[in-house]
Amino acid sequence: RDLTRLNTFVHRIIAAMMPTMMLVMNALTVGIVWFGSQYVDAGSMQIGDMMAFIQYAMQIIMSFLMVSMAFVLLPRASVSAERSPSGSRMAGSQVSTSLMRSAET
Repeated sequence: RDLTRLNTFVHRIIAAMMPTMMLVMNALTVGIVWFGSQYVDAGSMQIGDMMAFIQYAMQIIMSFLMVSMAFVLLPRASVSAERSPSGSRMAGSQVSTSLMRSAET
């Protein structure tokens, strides 16, 4: 029961992470355009500078998103890797047996 509860909690976090990060990315873009347009209107900034700043901000946000997904997926991958050798031995023997049977017919 504890494992099921923990797994459900982790899945809810994963499910909420992507929409939250997308909301942050879009809000950041709107904020940059909002404040950047005031600087462009005043003539103290060019549109290309504002677009470059948006690109830099998106690269930073996407790197945080990738790091957070790695922290979520790394424990799951390590548990899966521990199970993998026993499962691959069993699956490999089943596959080779079925291939031998199909070759005989």
